Amino acid sequence: MNAPSIKSSDLVFFHYRKGDGQEKNCSKIHSLVTLNLCMMNEFIPSLYGGVTAPVAIRAEKAAAFVATYNPDIFLAQEVTLKSSKPLFEAMKKQYPHFWTGIGIQPGVKEADLFVASKYPIVSEPVFQPFPPEMQDKYQYPNNLNASYGDRLIERGFFAVETSTHWIVTTHLEPGSKEKGFPYRQKQLAFLTEKMDEIAGEKPYLLAGDLNLARTDDEANEYLASGIAEYYDDYFTREHPEFNDSTFTCTNLFTIRTNHQSEPSKESEKNEIDDYVLVRKTKKEAFKKFNVELLKGTYDLSKDPSEAITDHRAYLAQYEVD
Repeated sequence: MNAPSIKSSDLVFFHYRKGDGQEKNCSKIHSLVTLNLCMMNEFIPSLYGGVTAPVAIRAEKAAAFVATYNPDIFLAQEVTLKSSKPLFEAMKKQYPHFWTGIGIQPGVKEADLFVASKYPIVSEPVFQPFPPEMQDKYQYPNNLNASYGDRLIERGFFAVETSTHWIVTTHLEPGSKEKGFPYRQKQLAFLTEKMDEIAGEKPYLLAGDLNLARTDDEANEYLASGIAEYYDDYFTREHPEFNDSTFTCTNLFTIRTNHQSEPSKESEKNEIDDYVLVRKTKKEAFKKFNVELLKGTYDLSKDPSEAITDHRAYLAQYEVD
C-alpha cells in the first residue's frame, strides 16, 4: 500500500517520508537497533545530555553507526522534527520508510520519536499520546517554558506493524524516583493495556528509553515498575549486573559540560534506562532472542563534543514464528 504523507486521527499526527533504501520481506529473522540520540532543539542536548557537537555532525555519525549493524528497523528517541531532517538525509539511502515529527503537533508538541524501517507497510502506524494527567509539568531554566510550555516532550508511544509482529517504541517520563517514577509506572501500564488492544493476537515487543532505573542500590525502580509482570527482558536476565557492561546512559557528560560536581554514587554517574522487551503473553512467538549492548556511541575518555549521544544502543536479533 502507499503510505500517506501525514496521518491524522483527531489530535494525533506524524509525518511519513520516503527513503531510497530497499524494502526487505518480513522474513523469519529480524533485527532492530534502539537508541536515544539526544537530538532535541537548540542547546537542550548540552543542558540535559552534555553532548555539544551540532546535530548535523552527530546525524552523520549516527547514520554511519547504525549502518554498521544494518538493522531492519531503527528506533530513536529525543529526535525532533527539526533534527530529523539531517538524520533523514544521512539515512535515506539505508531505509525506504521514515516516520518523523511524531506527536500531537509536529514541530511544536512532539513525542520526539523517530523510526526508520525496511519492512513493507502493512497498516498505518499508530501514535498514542499519554493522557495529560500521566505527564508531569516542569519549570525549566533559560526561559524554556516560554517556548515549550509545561513540558519539552508531549509523550506517547509509536507502533509499527509488520506481517508477523508489532514493534513499539517510547520515551517515558524522566525525573527522580519520588517525582518521576509514579508517572512512568502509569505510562508503562497504559502502553501495555493499549498495545494489547491494538495488537490483538499478534505478538509485540517494546524498545526504547523507559527511564526506569535498574540499579544495585535504593534507587532501583526496575522491580516496582511492572516490567517483570508485563514483559520478558532477555538482556537483564543474561546481564543482571550494574556496571559498565550494562550501563545504557551516562550523566558524566552533563556534569562535565555544565561544570557540576561529580557525585560519588555510581547510580548518579551512569544509568540503565533503556530496554528491549517482549510482551509475556505472546513470548512463545519469539525465538532465539538475543540483545546486545553497543558501546560505540560515546567514550568517556574523550571530550563530549566527540560523542554521538549520551546513550548506548541495543541491537536485538530474533526470529518470529
